[in-house]
Amino acid sequence: MSVRSGLGRAVRTVERWQLLDAPSYQIEHGISLTFLLTGRHARRLQDLLHGVWFGHPIHPALVTVPIGAWGAALVLDGLDATGRGGPGAGQAARTVVKLGVGGAVASAATGLTDWQHAHE
Repeated sequence: MSVRSGLGRAVRTVERWQLLDAPSYQIEHGISLTFLLTGRHARRLQDLLHGVWFGHPIHPALVTVPIGAWGAALVLDGLDATGRGGPGAGQAARTVVKLGVGGAVASAATGLTDWQHAHE
């Protein structure tokens, strides 16, 4: 059995779990309600989060921000802990952690916006 066929089988198994449908629909409706509450700005906000202005979904690019930032923080913290990072390593680690949190929030917003329209 190849990894690809095993992964495909696992994905199909999870897709058949009906217990995930109800929470999924509730989240989808909550996202829709959030956009409806923005009124006349809903379409512009959705287009912004979908990446229409960019010509490509921006969620895939944004997910790399927290991954890279937190990876850098790990290295910087390690350098700071061993005394090899210089005087600014600890502050730099804290700064890239904050960057990662901002990227994670932006990535979640764009991901939920994209996911709202993903069916089946």
